[in-house]
Amino acid sequence: MEAKSLESHVMYPYSYAYGKSSKTLLYESLARCLEKVAAKHNKIAVISEHENVMKTFQELNADANRLAKVMAQKLHIKLGDVVAVMTANCYNFVVIQYACAKIGAILCPINAYYTSQELEMCLKKVNPKLFFIPSKGSDQELSVNKIYDVFVDIKTELPSKLSHVIFLDGNGSSCGPLKNCASHYFSDLVYGEDKICADELNNNVFVDIDADEVCSFFFTSAP
Repeated sequence: MEAKSLESHVMYPYSYAYGKSSKTLLYESLARCLEKVAAKHNKIAVISEHENVMKTFQELNADANRLAKVMAQKLHIKLGDVVAVMTANCYNFVVIQYACAKIGAILCPINAYYTSQELEMCLKKVNPKLFFIPSKGSDQELSVNKIYDVFVDIKTELPSKLSHVIFLDGNGSSCGPLKNCASHYFSDLVYGEDKICADELNNNVFVDIDADEVCSFFFTSAP
């Protein structure tokens, strides 16, 4: 069958092969799937052995709610904004992924082994409003890459929309002033002075998100 003869909404087996359909194939967002599982039971969701972290679905959902509220209310991240993250495997990456899904932000994971030149290209391509990276002194400097130094090398060439940089871990060293951009530390921003009660953490962040909205941008090594 010719592609042009297919209806705008094509069902299985054609899937999205001929473009965005008028209806979603999966009728729930990633965030809603987590919320339903968290409400149903409290089994283990994430184990990060190297961080000595074990979280249930309810704990993961509460952490994602906390970050989503901070991103939306304090950092003014909204539906369609790009959030970049450059880090090795860690629990907070999972939290960031679901927090973005809850508010409709587009997550852009960047390879933790990229050089300054590659990072600069990625940031300019997607023009994120928020960027998560490790700080100086992170354990990742020994096991993965000196991501902080990679970022500092391009801090004078930051993309136009970037307004916040959040350091995930490390010793808290400052990278100095950033042009039109504020820096924060994840633990201070998310778990700092503003206490959020348990009831509020269990109240999911409701944003009108269609399951066909863009969820992520990825860079690959393919030509």
